[in-house]
Parts: sequence; structure tokens; C-alpha cells
Amino acid sequence: MNRFFIVFKKFINVFTAKEHPIAIFIDDMQWADSASLNLLSNILKDSNMRYFYIMLAYRYNELNSTHPFSQMLINLKEEGIQIEEIHLQALKIDSVATMLSDTLHLPTNRVNLLATILFQKTYGNPFFLVELLKMLYANKNIYYDENKKIWKWNIEEIKKLQISDNVIELLIHKIQTLPKDAQYLLKLASCVGNIFDLETLAIISNRKPNEILSILKVAIEEELIKIIQNNHQILFNVNDENKDIIGISFQFQHDKVEQACFEKLTFQKEIGYGLQLVTSFLMRICFLRMMTGYLKLSVI
Repeated sequence: MNRFFIVFKKFINVFTAKEHPIAIFIDDMQWADSASLNLLSNILKDSNMRYFYIMLAYRYNELNSTHPFSQMLINLKEEGIQIEEIHLQALKIDSVATMLSDTLHLPTNRVNLLATILFQKTYGNPFFLVELLKMLYANKNIYYDENKKIWKWNIEEIKKLQISDNVIELLIHKIQTLPKDAQYLLKLASCVGNIFDLETLAIISNRKPNEILSILKVAIEEELIKIIQNNHQILFNVNDENKDIIGISFQFQHDKVEQACFEKLTFQKEIGYGLQLVTSFLMRICFLRMMTGYLKLSVI
């Protein structure tokens, strides 16, 4: 392991210099595994690692003093490593007004009342705020007047709307507007995890990969999921019949979207999907072991 640390740090140092420093941002550190934390700790403790800046984001409400990431931070501070912590708070009402002003291209005083209502509904949660704006636009509560070239809304209608004050309920409502086939596949995917590959989804849904791509097109357009390849988001034309689908995976745009899909499952269905998933993985393992044994026999 020490050899790996040394090689990895030498690799980074190839690219870092005073003229071109490197900054890396890593999100969701509350889910980091111990091996990754050990690597990070080793890098941060090394005084030879220069012109290299690491930004780590995590949810403080999901950590406690015994969490591995918390322990890593404590150990680094005890060894004199300088750590600057920034505690991100919910948006204030002035920030919501500024966001709406920039989005709708209107002066702040024109959006203040709308900002107040949205702030009361979202408590300044940025993700919730964006999703709520999407819903209002989809329902034509906020619309663009082509004749006057300006964004408009009816504040009284928005006040009367029964808008949930829970982002999960809002996302569930959004998911329920999708076609049934898309909802079904998203439910299955939520059992797999935040990232799910096309092959696994094809096995547990008993559908062809091209069919799955076609069904999930609407979920991609609604920005509920994105297509990734080799852990990177890619531009992918789902309408292209000649597309190469090898190595294609999907990722939920936010863990709250995954949670909303999972919460749509009934207990009985959840057990059924889980069994399908376990069965498919067991079949894979058995196949791989069988092939490994066959190859060994061939070599002998």
C-alpha cells in the first residue's frame, strides 16, 4: 500500500507546478471508503505535495465524531495540517431574490414577492428551489410572454397551489408524471444504487438494452438521470440507432431523486425487486466461475 501511495503522489507531482497548480473537488465524503480516506490522508500529510489543492464536500448532518471522515479530519488537525472549513447554509431570501432576478432577467424589486413565497416553501434549499421552479414552469405557472418578451406569473395562482414543503414528495410527484414503463425502470434502478449499468437493468427488468434507452429518454430529458461512461458524463443521442451501448451506465442526478424512486416501492415489490437483483448477480458470479474453471481446464 505504501508503494502505491508513493507512486500515486509522484504521478500527481508530474502535473503540478507553480505555473499550473491543480485543484480537485470531491463530493459526498460522508460515503467515502476507508481506502480512499487513507490515500487522501497520506497525500495531505506529505509536505512535498505542493501546488495541489483539495476541496472536500460532505453533509455534516450525516456525520458524527466516530465517522471515519470525521476521524481523518481530527487526525490531520492534530498533526498541524491547516484545514479551512466552510459551513454552507441555506440560501437567504435576498439570495433567492437574486437567483430569480438572474434567471428571469428581471430587476430584483420585480421578483421580491415571488422570492418570498418560494423561500417559504423551500426554506432556502437550493436543490428544492430549482426543482420547484421547474415544476412551476412545467405547469405554466411561470411562463414566457413571446409578445412582450418577458417572464410572467400569476402570484395569486402560485399562492393557491398545494405545493409540498418536502423535496422528496415534490420529486415523487414529478416521477409520477412519467410513463409507467419509465417509472418501473427507475424503481428497479433505485434498488441497484446511485449508479446503475445498462446490462444489470436489462437483466432484472427482462428488457433489451435498446428498449431501456428508449424508455428512459424521458427521464434523461427531465434531468432525473444522466448517462455516464467510464464514470464520466457523456453526450449521448438516444435516437441514434447506430449508437454504441457498450459500457453505458446511468446515474441519478441527485441522491434525493434516487430516494424518491425508492420510496415509491411498496414493501412487497421491494422484496421482489431485491430478489430479482440478487438472482441476477448470483447468475453472473456462477457464469464467471464456470468460465474461469473452463479456462483453467483448457490451460491444463
